[in-house]
Amino acid sequence: MHSSGSIITALTFTPYYSQTEDRIRLVVNYTDFTNRIDFWITRAFLLKLAPSWEEYYFRYASHQKINTDTHQSSSETAATDNSTLSVTEKAGVLLEAVDMTFDSSNETFEIRLRGSDTQAVAVLSEEMMMTLIKTIFNAAPHMQWGISPALLVS
Repeated sequence: MHSSGSIITALTFTPYYSQTEDRIRLVVNYTDFTNRIDFWITRAFLLKLAPSWEEYYFRYASHQKINTDTHQSSSETAATDNSTLSVTEKAGVLLEAVDMTFDSSNETFEIRLRGSDTQAVAVLSEEMMMTLIKTIFNAAPHMQWGISPALLVS
């Protein structure tokens, strides 16, 4: 685990649902074991985040970019093999807070994911911010968690 107060630059995000834990594991920097953080996202926390993410994103995003197809492949949300993720798993850190800021000068979002003793920070374009949010919500078991599959559909 990282030393107290460490900040990691997040380059990739890989969310997947762990049926055993009944949580989403958001793997930050999947391929860089030294700078990797495995955040646990609980159902309760995700449901609290939904309105905030939606409001914040739609307040700052341009309308033409909201309707962009976000099913494209990217390094930030690159697909990985779940069996490989299981083998290389690190101890999970409970995600306790998510802070977001928008820089209007270059139209980027900064997202800061915080656990008890570590943080991951990323600067994302509008498209990548929405892709990240949708990918995390798509990892949730919609029916079991009472989340509409149409949530965040623009």
